[in-house]
Amino acid sequence: MRLLGQFIIKQRWLVLFVLVGLLVGAGRILPKLGFSFSLMPILQSDEETQAEVDSFQKDVPPVFHDQIFILEFPTVMKAKELSVVTSLTQELAADPRVASVVSLGNTLVVSNFGLAPLPLPFPSTVKKNETILEAASRHPLLNQRLISKDGRSATFLLTATENTQKDHAQFLSWLEEHTKKVVQPEVDVHFIGDEVSKRAMKTYMGADLKRGLLLELLIFSILLPLIFRTFRGIIIPLSVVVGAQMFCLSLLVLNGMDIGLIDMAVPGIITMITVCDAVHMMHRFEESLIGGKKRAAAILDMMESIGPACFFTSLTTAIGFLSLVVARHPAVRMFGIKASIAVLIAFLTIIFIVPTMLAFWPIKKGVLARVPGFSHLSYGRRKLTFLLFGVVAFLALLGIGRLNVDSHWLEEMPEEEPLIRELAWYEDNLSGIMTLDVRVSGNLKTREAFDALETFQRRMLREAGVNKSEAYTHWLREALGHPQKMDQAAINRGFAFLSLKPKVYPQHVINANRKVGRISFLTDDSGTSRFFELRDLVDELNENMPQGLTVEVAGFMEMAHEASRLIVTTMLESFLVSLLAISILISLIFRSIRVGLVSIVPNVFPIVVALGINGWLGINLRIGIVMIYSLGLGLAVDDTIHLITRYRQERKRHPDGERRPQLLRSLKGCGPALITTSIVLAIGSLSYLPSNFRSLRDVGLLLTTIVITALLADLFLLPHLLEMAGVKRKKK
Repeated sequence: MRLLGQFIIKQRWLVLFVLVGLLVGAGRILPKLGFSFSLMPILQSDEETQAEVDSFQKDVPPVFHDQIFILEFPTVMKAKELSVVTSLTQELAADPRVASVVSLGNTLVVSNFGLAPLPLPFPSTVKKNETILEAASRHPLLNQRLISKDGRSATFLLTATENTQKDHAQFLSWLEEHTKKVVQPEVDVHFIGDEVSKRAMKTYMGADLKRGLLLELLIFSILLPLIFRTFRGIIIPLSVVVGAQMFCLSLLVLNGMDIGLIDMAVPGIITMITVCDAVHMMHRFEESLIGGKKRAAAILDMMESIGPACFFTSLTTAIGFLSLVVARHPAVRMFGIKASIAVLIAFLTIIFIVPTMLAFWPIKKGVLARVPGFSHLSYGRRKLTFLLFGVVAFLALLGIGRLNVDSHWLEEMPEEEPLIRELAWYEDNLSGIMTLDVRVSGNLKTREAFDALETFQRRMLREAGVNKSEAYTHWLREALGHPQKMDQAAINRGFAFLSLKPKVYPQHVINANRKVGRISFLTDDSGTSRFFELRDLVDELNENMPQGLTVEVAGFMEMAHEASRLIVTTMLESFLVSLLAISILISLIFRSIRVGLVSIVPNVFPIVVALGINGWLGINLRIGIVMIYSLGLGLAVDDTIHLITRYRQERKRHPDGERRPQLLRSLKGCGPALITTSIVLAIGSLSYLPSNFRSLRDVGLLLTTIVITALLADLFLLPHLLEMAGVKRKKK
């Protein structure tokens, strides 16, 4: 590092020219940075699970719709309201942008039955003075999604043409404008669906990202001058933050990568790492100036004493993130790669920008950071210290016992968001917004299978949150006009009738050879834990199925919930791997197994406390917050490495001295920087609290907890551990 410092001082104009050129180039690339708001990369699981989903969808292809909207009338629907639905259905079906539309206005039902069942459009079957809900009750399939429980709302399911599908956002915008023009003002229109969700996510993600970064910069701009009391103490750290962000994000663009939902933490990681290391370097530079060294000598001292520590902290943090490449989830692996590259790019930015700017900055004298109350800092009273930390750890462990791995798709965005209100309305008034698909295998042509599957559906529908079901059994009953008795002959007639209508054959619930089927249960957004409870119930009911007939949960939603749980569990597993790897690396760096073992305690303690708070506050472990523990480990390790590095330097200067005075001098030397970075990071973490996403708000709380407890562990617990471990100087 000293050689690098000498090079930067001698070739400062060349280095400045290169840095400015890189920043200009990054500035031109950054506008091309893309954001991916799709949940698919997160919801997709490992290759084996994806293959199972693909196989199921090949056997019984699901029905997908590009857009869903609902007309809510002020009164219960009758013939007049149904005519509005029918008219709008016909108008949309005739539009070149729409490939198909399904609603009460064009759905076929069987009104008469016998040897020649007669399919008719549903509107023609409605009796005089009859409500639409009463008419629909004779056809259970209509009650799945096409009409609300109170009979006031009708659903439209639209599929766009192939050309229109290239721009779903434009299709949604046209549909919203069109319905506003043709629908009466007293009729409310509710839009839901994937594109509506993406639009809301894009709005909130962009706003949160900008707000978070601006608030962090604003907080740093206020805190840094109060602490450093110099103009350079403000400009240089902020320049490093901005430069690191530009370099890292532009590198993503050059590699064809987007910022996805799981990558939202990357900009925050860059900011925190750069601020921490820049503060440590600036503090050592000011300390050298006050000690009587000239600018060049102070820069070299800064590079020699703090540079290696910054490198080791960046390396350990990068290794922590890189451990995620062993995760079983592809999105987690990619996040680990992005985060580790960002950490290393941030280090390179710090190690070049800070000395280069200091080499040009007009400096008259050094000014030490001002940290209130630091002069009273000590690490005495070992027994009391161990007792207090032990009690906190014990309480945290009790909280960890209350942890629950659970995710709800509607929990992230604020309750006042129109989409959340619309989805909540849809869940209350129709049949639920989630689907639990069950794969049925066996000879489905028999009456025995028919009766068993109807019994199975009735049992599942008794469960809380399970609202409706759709299966081939409903289609057979509809084809025959819903007879009370379904014997083998009736089942055969039903299959024969459906086979005569290939365009309406329900291939999404049963395949052509009648050996594989799908039962779709519409459910509330009850969360991942509840989903797996229902899956366990299906497995239990499967044991009572007739021989040769099996039912098992399958499909996309199972993969999505498995992926959600997989991300959380693999993140925690990778955290343990990274902790072990970091401890081994610290042992190798400082050539002491004792140092590696000692470093585990202050690094694990803040994570344990944060997990305990998770449990006590009832914050579920979910995708949005579990990544904070990888970042928290990196921040905790940073402080530990800086303090151990300073302690070893003191041991080297005074090899025959007592450990306690050396540790006190180490605290006095790097303690102000540790406290400064922790104050800045803790307050900066609070910038996440105004976020729209619930996970980001939780991240702000948990990250602040980790930063504060990591500081306390390093200032009060680590010195005792180092004193007891007796870190020795390497013999020459």
